[in-house]
Amino acid sequence: MADKISIFETTTSTTDGKPTKIKSPRPKPGKAWKKQGNYYIKPAKPKLANGKTDTNVAWDDNKGWITAASQATAWDIPLAIIKSDPKLEALFNEAWAAQKDGREWTQETFTTKLKALDWYKTKSEAQRKYYTLSKDPAQAAEFAAQIAANKATVQDVAGLLGATLTDEQAEMVAKTNLQNGFNESELKNFLSGYITFIGQTDEEKIGSLYGVAGDAEDSIRQWAKKNNVQVTEDWILNQVRGVAAGNFTVDKAKDYVTNIAKQQYSAWSDKLDAFNSVEDLAAGYRQLVAKEFGEEFDNVGLDNEFVNSAMLATDDKGRPITNQSLLKTMRKSDAWVDVPKNKEKVYSLANDVLTRFGIR
Repeated sequence: MADKISIFETTTSTTDGKPTKIKSPRPKPGKAWKKQGNYYIKPAKPKLANGKTDTNVAWDDNKGWITAASQATAWDIPLAIIKSDPKLEALFNEAWAAQKDGREWTQETFTTKLKALDWYKTKSEAQRKYYTLSKDPAQAAEFAAQIAANKATVQDVAGLLGATLTDEQAEMVAKTNLQNGFNESELKNFLSGYITFIGQTDEEKIGSLYGVAGDAEDSIRQWAKKNNVQVTEDWILNQVRGVAAGNFTVDKAKDYVTNIAKQQYSAWSDKLDAFNSVEDLAAGYRQLVAKEFGEEFDNVGLDNEFVNSAMLATDDKGRPITNQSLLKTMRKSDAWVDVPKNKEKVYSLANDVLTRFGIR
């Protein structure tokens, strides 16, 4: 493009068969052009520190003379990133050469060619932005600000889930979050891996989780206890992490427990579900045992040998045994006889038998 352009343009109009020249104001070529007399003037190229003219600049009608770094930034890829990949650098050099020669090379043209490069194809949008921010010294402050914001988000979500992070881990996750552009679900899934028990022994681990993880742990442990199902600490932790990640619900974990209970207590399998636990179905047996041994109902659980044996037992048709069968079993045991009130019954019954036969 010329260094100066007339502020007027001349067009020819035909009136009554005679050509007439019409002079009219020309639109300004761009904001960077300066009006001087009857011309729009392109400012001279800038000078270097040594006083020589800077030849490594290109003209932009609105921005004026721009450097390669400015052009790269305008195309959303800082020069530091461009120089990190040979093919990306070659593409930019081609575009930059055209710019300097005054040949048209729009951002759309550059972007179209950029998308054909492996550099672009192998990186997601979030990864490209992260790469750009992290490698460009001019955007160091912005990069630090985004990491800080992501770190705060990560710590908030981790707290809600029950994931314990050190400061270093929080920053690492923040960078991973920014680099991959995680949505809320993906961030939760990633953070779920940081949920872990506090303590070394199984006893110390129980109840040591908090947040979503803690609620899930309590619910799963209680359901396992109500069904007399033994589960490992590793299994519980995996279930809790899955719940926190949103991969499944607590009910799915409880269903697993219920299915194990159905195998153990086959006579009751058709009655065991999300609303009926082994403990619930054993209420009749528990009440009978409590009465016979003089115990409080709430103190007689599935760990009671008579209750558990009764729940596991079946009659000759595979059905649960009756209360009468359980009563007979209990009254044959030494434990039942050792109960003071039962001893009196035994002695009284013995005396009645002896009296009936005239022994007393």
